[in-house]
Amino acid sequence: MSELSPIFQTLEDRDNPDKVEQHGPYQSEISHWLGKGYYFWDRNITRAHWWGRKWYKGNPYIICQAKAVFEKESFFDLYDNPEHWEFFEQYAQKLKAKFHKDNLRASFFLRDMREKGNFPFKIMRVETPDCGGDQRYYFNGYSFLNTNKAIQLCIYDKSLIHDYHIVYPTDYTIPIG
Repeated sequence: MSELSPIFQTLEDRDNPDKVEQHGPYQSEISHWLGKGYYFWDRNITRAHWWGRKWYKGNPYIICQAKAVFEKESFFDLYDNPEHWEFFEQYAQKLKAKFHKDNLRASFFLRDMREKGNFPFKIMRVETPDCGGDQRYYFNGYSFLNTNKAIQLCIYDKSLIHDYHIVYPTDYTIPIG
């Protein structure tokens, strides 16, 4: 068994914290870029706050923390697994050739993989670009080190998500001590 923890989900604050903790996590209402699933930020609450400010445009939001427990074989890691990068790239090249297009979206490839039975995974992890808050340290005009990466998870199986609870705003958390 492997574990990802902490992971963070940002939700609209509807003044119903008990319901959120009882019924969460919440699946995306539409099929986002990694497909329909439970979207989380991997180990970075700063990204969860960024998403809350951007998506809810100044309206209140909630951040819930959880952990994901899974079998290694069910984890498709396009962030940190070169074998998965290669598999995805080969699959994408085949579809590009089949449809005679170079600019197909990642969501197209993933949907095709799932529909054709080539995607047995229950969790997917990717680095997302342009999600605000990058902490870049430049070595020269081009090379840099980013110490605040935006890593997103899409979990397709709710049973893998455990210990789901609100961590923001603190008005909804239970004081300890």
